[in-house]
Amino acid sequence: MNNTTYNRKILSPIQPKIKPVIDVRGERHPIRDEVKKFCGTYSITATFEEDLQALNSFGHIPGLIAILCTFKKDGQLISFGRSCAVFSKWNKYVERTISTAINGAFLSAANNATKVFEALRISQAEEVAGGSIQYPEFQPASEKQKSYLLQLINTNVEDDDEREQLKSKIESINKDQASEMIAGFLNNTINY
Repeated sequence: MNNTTYNRKILSPIQPKIKPVIDVRGERHPIRDEVKKFCGTYSITATFEEDLQALNSFGHIPGLIAILCTFKKDGQLISFGRSCAVFSKWNKYVERTISTAINGAFLSAANNATKVFEALRISQAEEVAGGSIQYPEFQPASEKQKSYLLQLINTNVEDDDEREQLKSKIESINKDQASEMIAGFLNNTINY
């Protein structure tokens, strides 16, 4: 085994190849268009109330303050968050204790909203487009691609561990990733 194999940076064969420095500040750069697709204005209402369910569940804890925060978009619930704080002799400032519970509920609701935010963005894009968005289907690598990749790996990868690792990934890659790997081997530019 030659010394350069050890010094090569090991990357996943299916990891996209990214140039070290990409300047995307120009208005004409295609990435700017993609960024604009993700941006938009959303009217979301945050409502705070005492969390009676939590208060009833934790009735044995004296001084408990429980807050429920709900986020709604166009009148429909998209997330909620709960938080509690305890008023006691160690935590004796009422405003700070309540503020801690309110902030915690808000952060919890915001965190949960991020999980459904993609669905909201897609829904808004569908409304603008006037129909449904089509997602590309996963197309696994063809048997021909897999067979050729196995040959290339066996011929070009000297290290046994690297070879086995690459072979194990072949079953889960798609057609585009397989084509990239094949081109990388043929052009001698593949990063393992």
